[in-house]
Amino acid sequence: MSKAELMKLTVAKLKALCQEKGITIPSGSKKADIVKLILESGATQEKSDKKAPAKKAPKESGDKTDSKLQKTQRKSMEYIKKEHVVTRTMEANWYLSSYKYKYNITHMQPFLEKMKEKKLVGLQCSNCNRVFFAPKLVCGNCLIKPDRWVDIRETGRISTFTVSYLVDDKTGEVIQKPIVLVQHDGSDTTWLAELSPGVRYQDTYIGMPVKVKWREDTEGSIDDIEYYEPLEDNAKDIPLRKDY
Repeated sequence: MSKAELMKLTVAKLKALCQEKGITIPSGSKKADIVKLILESGATQEKSDKKAPAKKAPKESGDKTDSKLQKTQRKSMEYIKKEHVVTRTMEANWYLSSYKYKYNITHMQPFLEKMKEKKLVGLQCSNCNRVFFAPKLVCGNCLIKPDRWVDIRETGRISTFTVSYLVDDKTGEVIQKPIVLVQHDGSDTTWLAELSPGVRYQDTYIGMPVKVKWREDTEGSIDDIEYYEPLEDNAKDIPLRKDY
């Protein structure tokens, strides 16, 4: 409203307008003073019955969002570290070596007994028929305990391999030694093992046939397998095309 329009209003209406806008009127103010206060405070806009248009909801993911909104979200996601007031301290010692963990190895007994006899067995899941070597407590597919012992062969193939670099204590020479994962014939899982000392990593390949080399004196442990010996590979190489 302009000054002329405000001057046409009565003092009572001007005071009501000031009260609505939160304007404090000093005691003894005249009509002109009240109009001046209203104009200075910026309360000259007419009260509209229409509601302000609602803000549009943010669009679904994939659409471009407003940069201001993104900036606000980033600020709200910032980590605010609160100060921690120390109220009491107490000295203490934690002896981790005193902790004891119970691990049930009874399911490994048939496996270890067969190892002592220089025989290999795997644990089969009765639900999916997968054979685990070495034995597992739980089948990862069925989430049940495998409960059937089956014989597996001493032969197998290299599923994958890597190279470890060891330093000879006597000569200081770096030795490149292949470390392999062997999948035995009759087993669905792999077994971490070593090849015979004379095998170079350059001669190691995936699918290479190998066989168990037992220690002379077995004790019924996983160390009874000394290493794996390569076998003659009867697989034939695929001839390359001459025009390729």
